[in-house]
Amino acid sequence: MDIKQGRYKPNDKIPSESEYCREFNTSRITVRKALDELTALGILYKMQGIGTFVKTVLLDTVDQPKNNIVFVFPFYMEFF
Repeated sequence: MDIKQGRYKPNDKIPSESEYCREFNTSRITVRKALDELTALGILYKMQGIGTFVKTVLLDTVDQPKNNIVFVFPFYMEFF
């Protein structure tokens, strides 16, 4: 959501897995799966030992099927 709303721009580094775990009060496995999905969709890219970044490709131009992906984090329904 933060990417689509413009909080993170192309090539911006996003928070670490552990920061997302604290923010959403969830497990590292859940966060990792979410980030892996976004990477597979071409929205993020990872640089080993450095972090995860927003790709320069616009979300609307990603050549992927237009599927809705919903990640549900307990107690954070205001994000959806």
